[in-house]
Amino acid sequence: MLVKRIIAAPLWFVSTLMLYELVIYVTGGPHQLGPILGITAAILVAVDPLHRIWPTSQKKGRSLPSFERRETLPSATQPS
Repeated sequence: MLVKRIIAAPLWFVSTLMLYELVIYVTGGPHQLGPILGITAAILVAVDPLHRIWPTSQKKGRSLPSFERRETLPSATQPS
């Protein structure tokens, strides 16, 4: 997982920087903000503080009750 983070961070930096430069080309504005936004995006992707991009390892434990095997499946056609 660490290799994916190392590869993803520079890609996010470059893509954010290029998108900002495109917006600046069309609208005008400060060019110094592009690298700052790119570095911020790269750090957020690499660190991922909320674990939304890189999920943590799943803990071994009981499965949810809905995923447990049932002896018989409920059916609308069978009398209860």
